Amino acid sequence: MQFSKDIPSVGIFKINKIRELFRLIRSVKKRAQPDFDLIYYPPAGPNRIPIYRDLILIYFLRKRSKKILFHFHAGGIDQIFEKATKLESALIKKVFSNADGAIVLSDWLKNEVSWSNPKQLYTVPNGIQDACMHYKKTDKDASNQITILFVGNIRSEKGIFVLLKAASLLKQKHSNFLIKFMGDFHSDAEKYIYLKYVQKNHLEENVELLGVLDGNEKWEQFQQADIFCLPTTATEAMPVSILEAMMFSLPVVSTKWRSIPDIITHEKNGLLCTPNDEAELANCLSELIESPLKRKEFGENGRLDYLQKYTIEMHLKKMEHVFQDVLGTD
Repeated sequence: MQFSKDIPSVGIFKINKIRELFRLIRSVKKRAQPDFDLIYYPPAGPNRIPIYRDLILIYFLRKRSKKILFHFHAGGIDQIFEKATKLESALIKKVFSNADGAIVLSDWLKNEVSWSNPKQLYTVPNGIQDACMHYKKTDKDASNQITILFVGNIRSEKGIFVLLKAASLLKQKHSNFLIKFMGDFHSDAEKYIYLKYVQKNHLEENVELLGVLDGNEKWEQFQQADIFCLPTTATEAMPVSILEAMMFSLPVVSTKWRSIPDIITHEKNGLLCTPNDEAELANCLSELIESPLKRKEFGENGRLDYLQKYTIEMHLKKMEHVFQDVLGTD
């Protein structure tokens, strides 16, 4: 499925999305001779338009398959009921209910999908291919500039403006830091606010926009960074960028938000601060700027956690078990 071609179009109605919906239905109908043994489906997040799409697709798919397995990559799907009418809520529960299995990314997220009453509920964390092995981490002199890396959609929910405010506070105490933002702006309005804040608070030498990077260019930024920071309050289930930072032995500064404390243990592999608290965020960053030993310790612990829990091999092994269990072949 590819309904959105870029970040700004996510969750927005467009005619091409209707064409894509009917293309999918025709494709499934053509192949479902006989019916499928199992349909694997990743529902969207808590936005009205994607939910309508899911209702149509899932209703059709369940008629063409003996079993269905949902994989909830997005978080906050239970929040759709806060915006939905009684009729919409009833339809959502009817179409989603009693699936043969449902996968969430962390134990914390199980409560979010309990309303759908799946027959089996599984926890399978994200797993990523180890890209770090191709890069050699170099030790930096304590006097060198400290690089703080942010990776994700550049939008307010990801904490970009909280991070900018924290940068203003950091500048009162430190001069040798640079925050690099990797990603695309969600809207021109947020980009304008970002640029105006940087200019007004004289942060030009302390922040840098990298844009969207991938491949070697992306991994080189992780390799060169000293600290990873994602002060998010978004509805994401398990930020992959945090796992990427752990993979590269980076200490993580993030928020006590949703399932992030399932990944980051405070004072072990990173520091967690209160959401939307720029003063606390600045203090956490300052603590790591001033302590090379803590950066090294937290980074090594994060790398160990990645190797034990979040490799692609671990992920695929657990996914294989889920499929076999749902199909009754385990």
